[in-house]
Amino acid sequence: MKASRVTAWALAIGVTLFLNAAHSADSPKKGTFTAKFGWNSAGKTYEMEKNRLFWVGDFSGTLFNDKPGGFMDRAAVSCPGTNDIRLDGQTSSAQGNCIVTDAQGDKAFASWWAKGPFPGPFQGEFTWTGGAGKFTGIKGTSKFSAMMTAPTTSGYCLWDATWELP
Repeated sequence: MKASRVTAWALAIGVTLFLNAAHSADSPKKGTFTAKFGWNSAGKTYEMEKNRLFWVGDFSGTLFNDKPGGFMDRAAVSCPGTNDIRLDGQTSSAQGNCIVTDAQGDKAFASWWAKGPFPGPFQGEFTWTGGAGKFTGIKGTSKFSAMMTAPTTSGYCLWDATWELP
């Protein structure tokens, strides 16, 4: 009976390894996706001069792929950054980094910038700069449009992204 248990365990482990290898081989290595990132911001605002503010903080929330269950769908996103806010009609600018964490805890990292009128829409881009777990070595870009829901501290981004894994 002991030998049959060992055989059963060996068979189960073998099937699991085979299925994982088959799944990895079938997993796409590159693609595109569109998504919505709803965020809330928290930070500190400094008055620089009349009609100009400087904000330092974090935009955090959830990413929703337009295709439910698609790439990075329902991932947690945290984007620390700065925002040079112009209240006099001049172009405002923002920049920072993002950490995107999926349900398995794997992370993708990006740097971003945006510009536009306050409170938006801001037009920007981000570049995947690396990752951990299944996102190790990720690269690609995204164009995005961001809008604050002033006078609140929340807003949203529309992403149009490309990605590639080694």
